Amino acid sequence: RRGLYESGGFHGIYRGVGTAICAAAPASAMFFSTYEMTKASLMPYNHTDSVLGYCGIGLVSSIMGELAAGVYRVPMDLVKQRQQAGQVQSFADLARGVRSTHGSVFFASYLASFMRDITHSSLQFPTYEYLKLVLARWQLGAHHEEGLATWQAASCGSVAGIVSAFFTTPLDLLRTRLNLRSSASIAKTGHIGRLSAFSLLYEEAA
Repeated sequence: RRGLYESGGFHGIYRGVGTAICAAAPASAMFFSTYEMTKASLMPYNHTDSVLGYCGIGLVSSIMGELAAGVYRVPMDLVKQRQQAGQVQSFADLARGVRSTHGSVFFASYLASFMRDITHSSLQFPTYEYLKLVLARWQLGAHHEEGLATWQAASCGSVAGIVSAFFTTPLDLLRTRLNLRSSASIAKTGHIGRLSAFSLLYEEAA
């Protein structure tokens, strides 16, 4: 609710950028390596070379990629968002905050993140692959999308991204609110253990 200057100016808007970079590079590598490996493994089973089969392979590959990347990405996102919200001022504060974070917050954050990321990839990548394939068959009469121009593939990606963003924004908000939960607020609610993570999800979504 504060202005740009009161929030630290340009230095403030880049708060957490180091953590974001440390999270993005390995997580992206884990996602795309798993995505491409799964896709290459499943492609031989698409004997009919159908659009449905091609999109299904993209769907399964993206889910596997998100599951692999999420193991590393989720705790890094929790740290990054707390830095951006100004909840920590030093590395010592950050370490103490993460160490004191209730287990139910971590587990609920994993659930919300996986719901958001899997929904995102399940919509974006199959839609992207579908649009490219349909456009290539309509324009080129080809069974694969290699002949598409770069701008056409980019347009397909833009449409797929818009569809995905529309459905995943509420889940993204839920994940952010969970990650910013303080230990004091968890203590007041009395949440203990893994099952309480579902209670946290319900409370934040309500």
